Amino acid sequence: MESEGSKDLIVDVTSTDVHIALMEDHRLIELNKESSKGHGFSVGDVYLGKVKKILPALNAAFVDIGDKKEAFIHYLDLGLYFTSFDEFVKKSNPNTDLGQLFSNIKVGPILEKEGRIENVLKPGQIVVVQIVKEPISTKGSRLTAEISLAGRNIVLMPFAEKVNVSQKISSKEEKRRLETLVRSILPKNYGAIIRTAAEGKNAAVLVAELKSLIQKWEASWQKIAKNKSIQLLFTEYSKTTTILRDLLNDSFTNIYVNDENVYEETKKYISLISPDQEKIVKLYDGKEKIFDHFEVTCFEIDAAPRDGKPQNRDTVEPRPCRGFGQRHGRRNRR
Repeated sequence: MESEGSKDLIVDVTSTDVHIALMEDHRLIELNKESSKGHGFSVGDVYLGKVKKILPALNAAFVDIGDKKEAFIHYLDLGLYFTSFDEFVKKSNPNTDLGQLFSNIKVGPILEKEGRIENVLKPGQIVVVQIVKEPISTKGSRLTAEISLAGRNIVLMPFAEKVNVSQKISSKEEKRRLETLVRSILPKNYGAIIRTAAEGKNAAVLVAELKSLIQKWEASWQKIAKNKSIQLLFTEYSKTTTILRDLLNDSFTNIYVNDENVYEETKKYISLISPDQEKIVKLYDGKEKIFDHFEVTCFEIDAAPRDGKPQNRDTVEPRPCRGFGQRHGRRNRR
């Protein structure tokens, strides 16, 4: 059992679902669920999509990313440097030195703020897009073409030039240190957002995370070069690691996981973003069910659709009992 003053993450992996409970002093603060069967269309996922239809009246377009419901992208969500991404996709092929191609592409020109989507996109065009809002009811995913890869301390921006530091970091000296460090290790044609969590972090941690994000983006290049068809390029982290990315701080006491694969994934991720806390990740192998052991099952997991609308992946509503606390709302991914 957790000790007084504890903040623990309990991860219950079953054959169909992963349930993640955030506990503070024996109180259930937040309960999340994701399916462990296959892959859905989730926020942060990056696809190679095909433009299906231009919607001039909305200054938008429908894009096929492999879902039954066509995804939607507005002109303003193409991003400032869409032309750079577009050039990279068009020029990529198996015989190309993709690293040289990426670094040699000029970042820009910037898309006009009052431009028209029909002057930029055409039906059948292949585009790199990222989900910013998941499909719901009859609506497909909402997309952006301004790709970003969010880590715990840094958000990597391909085909960007600026390095921005979180305004929540008050120390001017620390802002300068972080910006100088990140600029010194960013390859050409990359920008970054330095998050609040980076404050006080040593160079080794930030360099390791940045390299991991760059490798994730660059690993997708071969997919783009070999096959100009609709496909998933890469996903956001799993729900477990996404929660850790957004919530982990020095106040965490333990992270208990009852599945060896998820345990190894979690431990690897913690070693990347906060090496000093790797030891708090623990494999639970008790005979008692993990949620029973940590008294999470006093809440009934309600996986039923809300208002008749299906939920493929969503925060689960806990039902309180024995004086435990209610779940807070979902947190932003950045």
